[in-house]
Amino acid sequence: MFLVAGSNVLQANLLAKVAVEQLNAISASMIWQNMDVYSEGFVQSFKASFTELGGSVVVEQTYEGNGGTMFDSQLTAVKEANPDVLLLASFPKSVPRIMAQALDMGIESIFIGSDGWDDPLMSSTLEDNEPVDGYYCTNLDPDAVGFISAYTAKYGSVDGIAAAGYDAMKILAIAIETVGSTDDPAAIRDAIANITNYEGATTIFRFDENRNPIKSVGVRQILNGMPQDDIIEAAPE
Repeated sequence: MFLVAGSNVLQANLLAKVAVEQLNAISASMIWQNMDVYSEGFVQSFKASFTELGGSVVVEQTYEGNGGTMFDSQLTAVKEANPDVLLLASFPKSVPRIMAQALDMGIESIFIGSDGWDDPLMSSTLEDNEPVDGYYCTNLDPDAVGFISAYTAKYGSVDGIAAAGYDAMKILAIAIETVGSTDDPAAIRDAIANITNYEGATTIFRFDENRNPIKSVGVRQILNGMPQDDIIEAAPE
């Protein structure tokens, strides 16, 4: 299996680095959606990197399904531990609701998150709540801006996985065209592995040995509920 979105390991390592070196965090709590492969992979990668950098994960909590409305038990554990940062490795709609409830409970931890936050729904939902601050991983690719503009013009809005879906289908089409047929799955697999400098909704420089894409990712700040233009930290290409 090949990934087209930024790998969990790359993002989580970068976010852990920012948490320790720029936010001066030595303790972290994590809340994520149970049985979600994306969220589980991200939090485990973050935990490994954060611990290696000298931090300690003091609370690990899960919840069922995306779009839940009550997170009292998870946030009570976080409040008691009082961590420096609270990692919310999930998606809208849940993340803004967790943030709002955390603020209502007086939790002062800095919110941090994955590229699951990189979704217009995140910003629009945040605008309905008390403005919050935080940091999250994001795609730095300028091609993504053009894709989002074109997609929004045609369909009215864009969710966080639209670009990934577009790239997945286009890369598969390129590989099939290279092979010349769909009769040899192994040849198609190898053709995908050999794709370099792909430019679509996003740019993928190449795939690594684990079939993860090498692409530009960074950490962006949310200030008063709005994502900022400046990038806090970027991962090397």
